[in-house]
Amino acid sequence: MKYLYRVLLIWILPVLTLYGQKWHFDYVDTARSEQSAMTIDHAGKIHVTYYKTEGWPWMTNYAVQSADGWNVQQVAASNGNQSIAVDSENKPHIVFIGMDYHLYYATYQDDQWQTTLIDSNDIFSDNCIQLDALDRVHITYVGGTGNHYLKYALFDGSIWKIEIVDTAGMLGDANVLVLDSQNRPHILYGDGKHNTIKYCYWDGSVWQFTQFEMNQYHHGWLNLDQNDQPVLCVTNHGHDLVLLHFDGSQWNEEVVDPAPPTAETGKWSCFCFDQSGNPVLSFGWTDNWWNYFLYYGYNDGSGWKIEPVDTMEALTSNNVKTPKIVVDGQNDLHIIYATKNGAIKHATTATGTGLAERTQNGPVDFRLFQNYPNPFNAQTTIKYSLGQRATVRLALFNNRGQKLKELIHQTQPAGEHSFNLQAMDLSSGVYFYRMIISGRNGQYVQTRKMLLIK
Repeated sequence: MKYLYRVLLIWILPVLTLYGQKWHFDYVDTARSEQSAMTIDHAGKIHVTYYKTEGWPWMTNYAVQSADGWNVQQVAASNGNQSIAVDSENKPHIVFIGMDYHLYYATYQDDQWQTTLIDSNDIFSDNCIQLDALDRVHITYVGGTGNHYLKYALFDGSIWKIEIVDTAGMLGDANVLVLDSQNRPHILYGDGKHNTIKYCYWDGSVWQFTQFEMNQYHHGWLNLDQNDQPVLCVTNHGHDLVLLHFDGSQWNEEVVDPAPPTAETGKWSCFCFDQSGNPVLSFGWTDNWWNYFLYYGYNDGSGWKIEPVDTMEALTSNNVKTPKIVVDGQNDLHIIYATKNGAIKHATTATGTGLAERTQNGPVDFRLFQNYPNPFNAQTTIKYSLGQRATVRLALFNNRGQKLKELIHQTQPAGEHSFNLQAMDLSSGVYFYRMIISGRNGQYVQTRKMLLIK
């Protein structure tokens, strides 16, 4: 009955209303494209990368949101499978598979895209990129010659360090990377040998693995909760869309949507946490005529609610088809997805006015200054200014990107502020201090380096 209701919604809802929901739509690119990925910067702007397959050569493209629409640029000729992240200065970083099936990394410098070869072995599937608190680049991907290996690459600002994480022989169908508060990588990926998924993380010394049972779970997405515990959005053996929560000792399954008729639905799922720490999902749901339509799920405290987002245009049938979802600083949702007609589309709950304010103004008049004195011996002062009342988080990191302590976490009024750092318990060396300022227009993030000499 629930399945019939969902199918009727797909066909009737567009006739009744467009859609009577809070969603607004625009197109990033109407040329034939697929395989989109997205992120949101600290000023609330959306950054998108996607695979444009209209014309030759096929291209990895980049688009950034502005008050006037989307600014689109060509990055490089490619074979797709790209992902994107932004650094503390809101600059984009993209990883993609080149025309030679090797892995490349691209940054925008001196008004043009600069590409770097990371791995010259053949790359077989998805990749994922994240930047840590020190703007170091972390990438995970599946590649190798002859065998499919899960690989992890770290760029520390001077050299790439690449290691093989798992040699079990994966399809790499759900290759997702996230970093915890200590900048340690957590990875979810497909295990083709056992027809299930695997989860692993770096504990500071070795990789720790969770091997799920054969055929137990498929596809999915990974995120970390406020306590750095992993949460997976996957499809179980009964085709239910579920969240798997790890409580520190065991995995607990929470059914989000028991309606999907095929396991393919989980392949389309993505989720993030809103400003209150509640999970919000986006996924494609099929009408069994191989038309997938965009839905989202949320829990309002009384249980999970599943509602349609876009029933006017079906999603692409390409193998890499997950609609990506993020939440901005005003708790508005943004979803980027490829339509069946090949366009890259943006759905959001943000109004046009809110979008203009967020992209034009941003969190202006926030500044983090260099500590003084620097170098220092026993103590140093960190000064910063707030252009408006905001929540301030100031944290200290070592040169390996590990968070040592949180110095400030409180709401403060506009004006000049300072923090006196006592270094009695620290040894000589390089340290970093990072400030995250959350105001009404979004977030401001900046990291600076200091030198302690005793």
